[in-house]
Amino acid sequence: MDTGKISGRYAKAIYDFASSKGQEDILYSEMRVLSDSFMGFKSLQRAMIEPSLAAEEKKKLLITAGGIQVSDAYLAWVNLVSTNKREKYARNMALMFQDYYRSNKGMLVGELTSAVELPLEVQGKIRAMLTKTYHQQSIDFKTQIDPSLIGGFVLEINAQRMDASVKDQLRRLRIKLNS
Repeated sequence: MDTGKISGRYAKAIYDFASSKGQEDILYSEMRVLSDSFMGFKSLQRAMIEPSLAAEEKKKLLITAGGIQVSDAYLAWVNLVSTNKREKYARNMALMFQDYYRSNKGMLVGELTSAVELPLEVQGKIRAMLTKTYHQQSIDFKTQIDPSLIGGFVLEINAQRMDASVKDQLRRLRIKLNS
């Protein structure tokens, strides 16, 4: 059985379970923390595939990687994964769960990078504009700060990029002057 099928089945099953308990939103947050943990600590994935590491240790790692305090749905998922010895698929399950959640909630994902931290009010206006533009219920974007933009922002959503930064405007002006 391939990785995608296994991960997809577990993601759907845990989504259905969490939904029945009203915990899908909190589980979404925990799965985001877990996938970020896998990205930040490459050794976490190596630990999940290490045959000499005890199942109980792998469970502890998954629980710790899910956040400070995890929900009952998250614990149920960890126990299910551990019981079935599917720890090596945990990262893919977390990513597929997020995709499944977003699909069911009509949510788009993006990344907003600005030269300085944007006030929550401005982020809210950008989110509202995107919700209206893309006809989605909600937009989930990560925010980053990149001082090299000088001013403005860069928004990436649905494989589209909108660059409204001073850095990009200067780059375009330089190209125009050199032509």
